[in-house]
Parts: sequence; C-alpha cells; structure tokens
Amino acid sequence: MDPVNISCSLGQVTQTLLPFKNPLDHPITVSCKLLERNKIEHKDSLFELLIGEELITVTERGVLELPFTFRPLNMVQAAAYIVVEIVEEGSEVDGVKWQFPVKGTPVFNVSKGYQLPVTSCKSKQRKESFMEIILDANSVKPTQSVKYTEAAISERPCELKEGWKKKESEQEFTFSLDETNLLTLQHCSTSHISPPGLSLITFTLVFAPGKPVKKTVNLTVDSTEGGRWIYPFTIHSTPAEPDDTIIIRASGLHKDSVVGIRLNSLDNSSIPYEAYLDKGSDPDFRVYPLQVSCCLSELREH
Repeated sequence: MDPVNISCSLGQVTQTLLPFKNPLDHPITVSCKLLERNKIEHKDSLFELLIGEELITVTERGVLELPFTFRPLNMVQAAAYIVVEIVEEGSEVDGVKWQFPVKGTPVFNVSKGYQLPVTSCKSKQRKESFMEIILDANSVKPTQSVKYTEAAISERPCELKEGWKKKESEQEFTFSLDETNLLTLQHCSTSHISPPGLSLITFTLVFAPGKPVKKTVNLTVDSTEGGRWIYPFTIHSTPAEPDDTIIIRASGLHKDSVVGIRLNSLDNSSIPYEAYLDKGSDPDFRVYPLQVSCCLSELREH
C-alpha cells in the first residue's frame, strides 16, 4: 500500500485527513490508533491522531475520515502507521485490521530576512553561473543562526568564512527546479564544512532566456534521510539587442516602399511564427504576413 505523504515546515504543525472506506456490505464498529516509528528517538510525538479511543461505527461502504497532525522536530523523515481494527465480539470479522503507512517530510523554508539571489542577462543570451547553498542537516536550528549566505549565485565559487574548512561529504541529496525551460542545473560537489558542521552544495546554473522574463524560481533539495530544503531565487532577462537594422528608402510621397526579410528555420519541420510591430511604432509602417508556418519564409515591411 502506498503511504500517505504529508510535509510540514520545521517546527510547525500541519493537519490532513486519511479516508478509510468500509469495504463490507454491512456496518462495522472500529477502533483507530496510531503507531509511531519515531517515538523511540523523540520524547514528543511527531504525529497525533485527532480522535479519541471510543469505538466508531462506519456504515456499509461508508467512508470514515481520520484527521491527524504532523509536527517535525528535525530534518529527518518521520514514519507511522494508522491502524483501523474491527471490534465486534463474536462476529466473524472481529479483529480484522487495516494498516495505513504515513510518511512525514520536514521542510526547511528560508527566513523573512533571506535575500533572493539573482541571475540575469539579456534575452537570447546564455548566462552560466555558480550557485551555492548551505544547509544544516543535523540540527533543528535554522541556518539563519549561522552568519553565512544560505544561497548565492556568482561568477565563481564564494570564499569560505575565515576559519572554516571543507572536505568532501558522503551525504546524498537530490535536486529539482520548478522551472526547467529556461534553466539547467548541474550538481558539482557536496562538501562538509567544519566548524560548524554544515553542508555546502555547489551547482552550475545556466540561464538561457528567449524573451524578457522576471520570476521567482525554487530550488528544492531532498536528502536521503527525508529532509527537504527550498531555496528561492530570481531570474531576470531584459530585452535582447536588435538582430539587425532595416533601412527603407522612400519611393515617393504616398507610395509604398517594400523590404523583404528572410527567416530560415533551424528545424526540419515547419515552425509557426507571428510577426508584429512593437507598440509605439510609427503608423506609416506595416508588416506582413502576420502569421505563417514554413521552413523558409520572407517578411515584407513597408
């Protein structure tokens, strides 16, 4: 059975529902309890089932929604089981159990004072940078308590704070971006920094915008132990430089002058395009055709 997945920011509490459907053609009386794997490591419960110990009757083919909470205390994945058991003494189905696995993912979000790193260039250009993030996988303390940049984008790797040393780390992480059309991310290295015992992860980040854009992108880092860190940053591209300058010489007053522009497709198939004049262009200019799909085309402007 696939587990019920729930995520929550470190130190916060979130609530969700587990739906239990009675598969039988008659009502059943059940008890519900939660078995927590992490109870041995923590004095406090990470999960809590928000129903009492009283028996509950579920109608035939009915659905019982079981509310429970998750409160992560460190950056390690938590696990539990919600057990539903039929309690009908003397019945053939007495003692039948259903066991539902639950997995909780702690999420570390940056603080309000976090300054978003920025990568920027002009449209139709390619910008390659180094992106470095720092995280604390072994403590519940936020990394903001450490005076070091949580995430940085620069032309070359940043220098470590004085007194800090790094060595190759054996910790494993996976990475993902919520924007893959404009960005390419490649992992370079994962290092352990001592003191104060942090992880430094370095990437190469390639930004290749085709048109002006400004948006916030999230880099998500997941550890094999179940913790998740989210680092937002900004991408910004300005209008591209003109590809060419077109000079049209007038043929005379009230006469059209025409200039053709040849566009070659870089693809073997037909590519649709749209041609238009920017807002604010002089009304004496027109461009046609406005829309066409072909491998080799010619625009005319007059």
